[in-house]
Amino acid sequence: VIGFKVMLVAMAFAPPLFDLPILLTPLNVVWLELIVHPVSALVFEGRDSGEDVMARPPLDPRRSIIPLRAASRSAICGALLALGALGIYFVYLPNGEPYARGVAMVTAVIGSLLLTFAELAGDRRWWISPLPRDARTWSIVVLVAATPILFTSVPSVARLLELAAPSWRAWIVAIVVAAAAVGWRSIGSRSNETAGQPLNG
Repeated sequence: VIGFKVMLVAMAFAPPLFDLPILLTPLNVVWLELIVHPVSALVFEGRDSGEDVMARPPLDPRRSIIPLRAASRSAICGALLALGALGIYFVYLPNGEPYARGVAMVTAVIGSLLLTFAELAGDRRWWISPLPRDARTWSIVVLVAATPILFTSVPSVARLLELAAPSWRAWIVAIVVAAAAVGWRSIGSRSNETAGQPLNG
């Protein structure tokens, strides 16, 4: 959630500061918020704590609820995703605001999905970590991943959100930028052999 909020705030406030057209319309903000809250509630908060949860020692009361290292990594990912989306928006603006906004939103949504897997992996190398095995997580992932395709391809929805469908080349650029913004987290991460058990959801 920290990374997502950093990304959202930066994408909302940066364009006017640099005298660029507004990137996020009110409906675009609603779109992104409708992604983060179900993901937080159903993927993270709804995860099974494990059968041994009652046998674990209590947490140190002096320990921070959100470790600084984890919060910092999430915030940096959010900032890099915002930077990538804003850079894409600027580069594609000559093609028109709807087109540039469409590519930037694809970057933000795909990046948010990748960030979800990175957060689930914790200190593991997220891109080679065991994937979640529960249907709930994958249902949400599929629905979220489908939104940029549907919202940019259905003319009536695209007009409402002030988007235009990106070309396949722009899709590749968006995915690469999103992956780069999150992929750096694998540097210094532990291998799966030393990072604990697989993700069971």
